[in-house]
Order: sequence, then structure tokens, then C-alpha cells
Amino acid sequence: MKKNIFRILTVAICISQFLFFTSCNQRPKEGIQFILKVDLDKSENRHVVFEKTYSTIVKRLDGLSDFQFEIETEETKGLIKVKVYGRTNFQQLRNYFTSSGKLEFYETYRLSELAAYFKAADASLFPKAKPKVFSASDTLNDQQSLLDIMWANMQALGNNAPNGCVVALVDKKDTLRLNALLRKPEAKAELPKELILRWSARAIGSSAYQLYALRSTGTIGKEAVLDGNVISDAKLEKASGTDFYQIQIHMNAEGTAKWYDITQNNIRRNIAMSFDDKIFCAPNVENKITGGISVISGNFTKEEADRVVKLIQAGVLPVAVKIVNESVILPSLN
Repeated sequence: MKKNIFRILTVAICISQFLFFTSCNQRPKEGIQFILKVDLDKSENRHVVFEKTYSTIVKRLDGLSDFQFEIETEETKGLIKVKVYGRTNFQQLRNYFTSSGKLEFYETYRLSELAAYFKAADASLFPKAKPKVFSASDTLNDQQSLLDIMWANMQALGNNAPNGCVVALVDKKDTLRLNALLRKPEAKAELPKELILRWSARAIGSSAYQLYALRSTGTIGKEAVLDGNVISDAKLEKASGTDFYQIQIHMNAEGTAKWYDITQNNIRRNIAMSFDDKIFCAPNVENKITGGISVISGNFTKEEADRVVKLIQAGVLPVAVKIVNESVILPSLN
């Protein structure tokens, strides 16, 4: 009798443990669903482009470890649906979905080489404007000229500004007006055709952004002298003597050979490193670089540098992707 009671208790305990662990595995899931739209309008081979986009997004998600995800596609509609479960940085995820991941290296102009062109553009845009003495304390308005906006704060860059590739230092609130002026036909007609202007990825101080002058190769679609296709690996590392992080990149044989020539031809000039059409850094080349190893710096936090590393490792999106819907996934039993 006692043996039977003992067996019954043992079975009951096993059943209760099974139900406990089963219920743990069936705890409600909650998260968020992203619906992504892949821009296939200009793609000749829609299937190949869609598959490449899907594969790149999966690689980016696989590189993260703080959440679980499910992914499904509707290729005929150009849609990718991603369900994300767990605690994570959703803004970072949005960047992972939409970032092109495009890494480029550009030769640059010096401000001293472009000053006359910008003055000519300013004269074409504002033919009746009077010469002005620029002051960092000036408040910009719609009546102020191209040079008013571009050069009011340039003294903050110091004496090296004329020899560097930064051609403007502008408060964030004034960047839209400057962009609009530089896009006008009167300004474009006065500026070199090979000139590409791009903003810094981060601000100096609280809100001042630098505008960099890049020199295009002149070949449409291949304006940069080097791109991320030659990168074989990217690694996160601590910047020496600081609390910031940087990214060490390794190039393949083709990239190593090209990088040697590029750096040899640009000694004592800046090479700008662009990611997602923003400039992270533009170091001055002191010597030709052998070995195909370089560093992307930019006062990154560990999280920021890690994000860029993972995007570089996953590769470039072949077309634009945008988030067309986000919705909360309510808890439910599996």
C-alpha cells in the first residue's frame, strides 16, 4: 500500500513539473511587427533584388542577440514582415532595416580651392547683397546669403580650415536653408561639376554640423574612389587614450592595392569616409598606406560603433527599404 502511495506521489510530482516547464515555455510573447517595403520599381530583375534585400536584412538581424525574430515575405507586393520579441532598442532596429550600409571613400577639395566658386555662387544668388563681416553670434534668417550661412561660424575650426575639406559649419536649424540654396540652378552653375557636398554624421558641440567637400571621380554610379565591396572584415576596437570606440577595416587584395595608390596620391590631403551618405571622418593622409588596414573614427560609443560594424559585415542593401507599418504584438499563448 505504501509503495503504491509513493508511486502515485512520484507520478504526480513528475506531472506537475512537466506542466510547470510547459507553461514556462508558453509564456505570453509580446513585441512589435515591422512591415518593410522594398523599392523594386526600377529593378530589372525584381526576384534577384528582393532575395538579396531579404538575405541582407536576415544577416543584420542574425548579428544581434538581445531578441528573437520571425520573418516572412510577400515578394509580389515587395513586402517583408518582421516580428520581433524581447527587450531591444527599437530605434536601432529601425536603422538596421532602412540603413543602406553603403561605405565609401572620397578624395576631397580644400576650402581654399573652392572659396572663389562659393563667392561666385553667392553673387549669382544674391546679386544686390552687400559684403558682410561674419560673426558667430549672428542670427540667420531668410534674407541672409549663401556665405552668411556657410562661413559665419568657420572661425571655430581654427587656422587649418582653408587647408581642410570642411567648407561650412552650420547650426542644425539652418542646414535645410543652406541645402536649398546650394540646389538652386544659379548656385550649381557656378560650382565644379565634380563637387559633392555631404554633412557630418554628428554635431560639433550641441548642434553645429560640418559640410564636407568631396571630389567625384566623374563616373556616374562610381563617384567614390573606393567602396565597401573591397572590405573583407570590420572589427570594433577601443580608441587609444579615450572612452570612445573606432572601427578597424580590413581590405581584400583589390582594395589593398587601390588604397595604396589612393593614399599615395593624396598625401597631405584629406580622404573622407562616408557611411549612409554621412561623413564619419576625413583624416589627413600623412603617408601611403600598405597592408589594406585602416580605421574609421568618429567618437563612437560602443553601441554606435558596433552597429556600423554589423551593417558593414552584413553588406549593402541593393535598393531602398522603408518601414510602412509598425504594430504592437499583444501577449498570447503559443
